[in-house]
Amino acid sequence: MPDDAYILTIGVPDGKTVSIEVSRGGERLAERHIPRGGAVDNELLTAVDNLFRERILDKFAQIRVMAGPGVDNNSILDKIILTLDESLKRARGKEEKS
Repeated sequence: MPDDAYILTIGVPDGKTVSIEVSRGGERLAERHIPRGGAVDNELLTAVDNLFRERILDKFAQIRVMAGPGVDNNSILDKIILTLDESLKRARGKEEKS
């Protein structure tokens, strides 16, 4: 993975909130916290959209999404993280072809 790739680490460190940490080249750029309880998939996608809107993430850069602390393998949240990672890879591929 190139050093210039953005890394989104999504975790549930305290069991009460979902955290999104954005880093690039080893430097933490931003962190967001989403209270657990509602539709975590919608809240997570909205938070990622906001990171693009706030220009913390560059839509043309490589972005990797990873499960962080508190995310169980084979959990629904783990599947959402894998799907988000795959979607961002595909979206970047479409941008490169345009």
